[in-house]
Amino acid sequence: MKKFLFILKSTVLVAALIMLVSCSVSNLQNNDAEKTNIEQQVLAEKALVAADQPAVFKTVTLTPKEDSRIFSIYPDSTGNHATYFAADQWTWSGTEGTIRSLVKFDLSSIPDFDESQNNYIDTATLYLYHHPDVGHSGENRSEIQRVRGSWSANTITWNNNPLQPVGDRIFLSKSTSSTQNYAVNLTHMMYIYHRYGTDYNREVSLQLRLNIEEAYARMYFASSNHPVSAYHPKLIITYRVPITLSISGPGFILLKNPSIPRTVTYRANLSSGAVKSYTWKWNGSVVSNNSTYTRTFYYNNSGYSENHTLTLEVTLTDNSVISATKNIQVEHLGLIEPPLE
Repeated sequence: MKKFLFILKSTVLVAALIMLVSCSVSNLQNNDAEKTNIEQQVLAEKALVAADQPAVFKTVTLTPKEDSRIFSIYPDSTGNHATYFAADQWTWSGTEGTIRSLVKFDLSSIPDFDESQNNYIDTATLYLYHHPDVGHSGENRSEIQRVRGSWSANTITWNNNPLQPVGDRIFLSKSTSSTQNYAVNLTHMMYIYHRYGTDYNREVSLQLRLNIEEAYARMYFASSNHPVSAYHPKLIITYRVPITLSISGPGFILLKNPSIPRTVTYRANLSSGAVKSYTWKWNGSVVSNNSTYTRTFYYNNSGYSENHTLTLEVTLTDNSVISATKNIQVEHLGLIEPPLE
């Protein structure tokens, strides 16, 4: 199984470097009807992980760390105070120009990917809300693309833009109204970046631009600088957190006195999840169905040693099963008689 997972993961990584994945989005709806081969491979990989280890899924809602616009007509000006997050090809005082926009999200609240934990990003959706003062118009099919490089909203301009597009482009279909909102499915983009990105740095930068930059077309959303916070962009990410189980209690028992047994209680340490049932096994035989297991150890003979295996199986309410094992050594230490003269 591990070998198969490694081959499958390698296939996904190679494919991600050579293919572009696109998906249309509509007003607060994700269009997942048609999936590419690589998306199917990612789904298959997730299914294998899901079958391998129970998990819960946590959701975080992220607001922009910063956003800005760059404008070809004013190539050396910053757009750090712009209230719009836009893709625009228009004329201003008779001069045609291009506006593109950038947004950065802090991902530090999401644990770095760990192969042993398989804590991958399961879903990612970018919510963009129309700007109340400027509407969408024209042949405005646009695209969101991840960009790589260091930038600050206070300094980035059209001329000094150091960012390089990388990976997937996600297409936003032509608007059907001037006030359309969009829910952009970034799941595949974020899954690949978080799991395989060699440039992963706990941040993600995205660029919005028109797919074809020809006048007259525009998409106008509110930025995080807009005075009404309800219009601000947000990125909602759900990520996988494996459920872990361990057994607390001593693994070494020392018995010194024949008349004084030792009673020990072992407890389940479950990281998360709702429990349906417990099954404790002592050397393979069921000994308890309680949430804890208590055992009394009795002295036998001096120098006598025992080795046992305590296993706990926990069935969760979704009927998935997780188990933990603890090896227990019992030593019997009697009084040592002096040697005969």
